[in-house]
Amino acid sequence: LGFLLGVKAISEAFGDSEYALRLLPFLSGIAAVPIFAAMLWQAARGSDGFRWETVIAGLLVFAAGKHLIYFSSELRHYSTDVAIVCVLVVLAHWALASESAHPWRVAALALTGLVSTWIVLSSVFVLGGITGAYGVTSAAQGRFGRAAAVGAIGLLWLGSFWLHVQILDENIAERGLQREIETMNAMSWAPAPIDFEAFKWYRESFELMFYHPVGLTYRGLGGFAFLTGLVALWRRARTL
Repeated sequence: LGFLLGVKAISEAFGDSEYALRLLPFLSGIAAVPIFAAMLWQAARGSDGFRWETVIAGLLVFAAGKHLIYFSSELRHYSTDVAIVCVLVVLAHWALASESAHPWRVAALALTGLVSTWIVLSSVFVLGGITGAYGVTSAAQGRFGRAAAVGAIGLLWLGSFWLHVQILDENIAERGLQREIETMNAMSWAPAPIDFEAFKWYRESFELMFYHPVGLTYRGLGGFAFLTGLVALWRRARTL
């Protein structure tokens, strides 16, 4: 709903031309590049020094991603999703990774997460990851008050997301779109029970992410690079 309201506000201010209708995705796509660079900067810092190749290689892949470029010029919410998700990751590390969490930083993260649930539905996955990672880390370090605070913020985000979904469900019911939504979802669900065919579905779905939205032609190689990088990041910056 937040994305739709943003497009509506821009069209009210600048008219309903193609340029005005695509302005929010366009600005989001541009803004996502430096925000993603900030996220890479966080990932590149470790106990063994700063890895410039992490920033350069990651930014090249991101900035040249054909699907990211395309959706920055289309009246769709995907480039806005990318920008806001990157903001959440950067803010979380900025607010919670240090030895002493500054209250105003935590407040900025909490408020941004709250707003994001009304703009980006997929933010619930990132917010859940933030809550889990930093909550568990704080508890493991014996900082139970901090862990409880992170958990409380996570519940606030979840409640906001739930309220947004209730409004969307009411809209779907009012317009009689339940059957259409169910048909679309049935094409996306993982097969059950878990057998060899299901395993193939999981592998192919994982690989396909590196073609769309990442934009790599050799998706298997992209998946392998991702898993290798994940192990390296786990060793260097585990909480992140």
